Amino acid sequence: MDYKVILSDLAKRQLDDILFYIYATLDNEVAAARILEDAEYTIQKLAQIGGSLKICEEPELAEYGYRKMHFLSHRYLMLYTINGTCIHVDRIYHALEDYKNLPD
Repeated sequence: MDYKVILSDLAKRQLDDILFYIYATLDNEVAAARILEDAEYTIQKLAQIGGSLKICEEPELAEYGYRKMHFLSHRYLMLYTINGTCIHVDRIYHALEDYKNLPD
């Protein structure tokens, strides 16, 4: 079953911030493009397999029903919930961030 993947405004802004930092601050256009491709690929895979991934083990995330999907080639992840046939990506983080304790 394929899901419809919806990125929240916050998730879109987080992805934009990641790409802008790599493109402008680190001056690495190629890396930014590759991360964008990886994000797009991850969203496509999420639509296909998102329902098969378990709810997060971290209690702080599990209480909201969050699941997570890691990017294929980069150290980023998406936190999402499922509602019927829709996957709602609420946030996108670097894997080294303390994402389970970050404020709303």
